[in-house]
Amino acid sequence: MNILTGINTGIIKSPDAVLALALKMQSVLIAETLMYLPPDRVQDLVFAVFCGYRRLQMVFREDPESIRARTIADTERLNNRTLSVTLDEIQNPNVALRVTDFVMKYRQDRVTFLFFLQNEEVISVDLTVTQMEFLLNLLLATIHKTGDAAFVSLALQANDFIPFYTVDFANIGSSGVNYNKFNVPAWKFSAFSDFYSLVMIQEDGDIPCGAIIKALPELEPSRIKAIGELLVNNNPLLAPYRQRTLAFTCEKIAPEVREEEMEKLLRAHIQHRVTKMSPSTC
Repeated sequence: MNILTGINTGIIKSPDAVLALALKMQSVLIAETLMYLPPDRVQDLVFAVFCGYRRLQMVFREDPESIRARTIADTERLNNRTLSVTLDEIQNPNVALRVTDFVMKYRQDRVTFLFFLQNEEVISVDLTVTQMEFLLNLLLATIHKTGDAAFVSLALQANDFIPFYTVDFANIGSSGVNYNKFNVPAWKFSAFSDFYSLVMIQEDGDIPCGAIIKALPELEPSRIKAIGELLVNNNPLLAPYRQRTLAFTCEKIAPEVREEEMEKLLRAHIQHRVTKMSPSTC
């Protein structure tokens, strides 16, 4: 195992925006390695760390005393092994060390992070679940320190769900539904087990659009609203509805439906829409 033994971050900014985060790591088999994550890869890394942190919460419930002790010990070890990110590494980033792709792999007692670099090198680092609290706190502190609202939003607004489809019902009575499928990497898609139908309801009771997502169970109503608004405001298919007043409601799709069964997912989504339509709009 190539367990993480040290880590630090740095911020690369233009006058207008965050360009990348510098990430320096040390592990059992690697003395020190430096890489640069553009904003979309930062979001991937944060998503993965949140997944790892949820695993930590799960094992903590099973054995709180042991997991607490291991988490404290891992945090102290990583705190004591803070790596130096130099001014030259921030001001003169090496484009060959840019992260072009990222994958997380689940292991029985750990996770593996794979960083694919511009120079075609692949950096593989293993992390125990009891290291996740330290890593999450480090990333959150770095992200907020940037002071870039758009970057903070990108990194933090979509770590508890994955969009699968957005759906436009405008022509459902004639040509049928129009939908847009998201290209989600397999490692992200496997992070959640349950599909949900999310419908968007106008003030007159009509439901012009919706989405199919995978998400954590028992999302709060405020979070469902935030996810719905995020999809409406950022997905081109839903652009016609951005200026409308919408309410959002979510319903779990039968667990036996799988992601490759697009027709069943859409049928369940349409049925959810029908049950939520007011009688006057049916």
